[in-house]
Amino acid sequence: LYVLVERFGLVARFGFMHLAATNLALWTRLVIWESGMEWTYFVHLFQSRGLSSSSSSYDSGIPTPLQLKGFPRSFTENSRHERDLGIGYNFNSSVTGYRPISDMHISQVVALHQCLNTNSLGQLWTSSMPFLYPFIVQFSLIAAGVTFVMGQNVGKDRIRKMKSKTKKIINNNNNTTKQHCEIDRSYRGTHIDCTGASKGLFLGLLCLVAGIVVIIIFLVVKDDEGFPMESLFWMSTGTLSGILAVSTIMTILGLVQIRKLSFSGKVPTMLDNLLLTVTLAGVQLYSVFGLVVGASNIVVAANHSQEQRQNAMLIVVSILQLAQSWTQSTLIGEALRRTSITRHQILTKPGRQVITFLLCSNAALWAFDSFVSQSWISQELQLHFMGVLAWGVISRISLPLLVFYRFHSGVLLLEVWQRAYRTGRIDSIN
Repeated sequence: LYVLVERFGLVARFGFMHLAATNLALWTRLVIWESGMEWTYFVHLFQSRGLSSSSSSYDSGIPTPLQLKGFPRSFTENSRHERDLGIGYNFNSSVTGYRPISDMHISQVVALHQCLNTNSLGQLWTSSMPFLYPFIVQFSLIAAGVTFVMGQNVGKDRIRKMKSKTKKIINNNNNTTKQHCEIDRSYRGTHIDCTGASKGLFLGLLCLVAGIVVIIIFLVVKDDEGFPMESLFWMSTGTLSGILAVSTIMTILGLVQIRKLSFSGKVPTMLDNLLLTVTLAGVQLYSVFGLVVGASNIVVAANHSQEQRQNAMLIVVSILQLAQSWTQSTLIGEALRRTSITRHQILTKPGRQVITFLLCSNAALWAFDSFVSQSWISQELQLHFMGVLAWGVISRISLPLLVFYRFHSGVLLLEVWQRAYRTGRIDSIN
């Protein structure tokens, strides 16, 4: 981001903005293509019921995209969605039912799917798309943010200022070479200093190990028809809510402790602010829709039923997701502006236990959201309530931002861990 383009200002600015728009267009294209493919096959699934055996690709032995991408069986077999579409009834009658997609369009999509998935490699690609999609979006988001910031810096005359600042630094170095060398050696020694972080590291590793174990169990048993889906739901959501609850409590404690550090005079970069704001909006979008689904379903569900308890758990997880993301973003914004100056701050390292724990917990949440929350089985309640098309679009916009929020937060927390607790500064007064 320190690369400055001083020539061809208009052309360079247009090029950077074009690259940023291209990366966002790639995201939009993936949202439309993947959601449209699944919606088309969902309609085709119910339109094909009750027809002759030559009607679909189900008899050809080729699994559908809904099957390859891990859609829950209860969703594709639920007759409520069939009634919502207005299809699937009275196939033998002379009245033609409402068809939201033309037969020609469906046949083209089915033919394309049969061509792509007639071998193991094609089926592997289709089944891996739910897991690859968030990483594609994360790359596009980073690239769009970097090119946007570089485009904003095109034509700015900073070289003269940087040269004058470099001359001042050289003059100061000539006067205090020995002192600066000693400080540099002390800085190099602090990069691996884990003082004041053991308790947070232990608790964070505990959350990380618990998350990895649950992820492995989830990936192993999610396709096992003999394993009850209710047990899988409670295991995954219970682990997620536990990590979120502990992270929220630790973050609140960190907000109190981090204020004991001194202001450094530094502010987060424009790119970090942009990425943190956009990804936090994605977390809020995903959590708010989870609250809406849970609150709407819990009203109509029977008292003390399994459905009511699951929707109540969805509400709890969504609230914890919102609370944890809000408090953590506040903590990161505050910690990036703080540093250790006095001898007391250097020795006590206030808030370092919390920062260390949040590093590990965000790694656990990143892995959990990438492999568990991203699975359609974990989104069964939202799918039943909103349908394939609506929730497909919402989840493909918000979930990659949620995953990237965990990754980006971990990067910023690591920067805080390294920069705010350097032991090379010693206040001569204290």
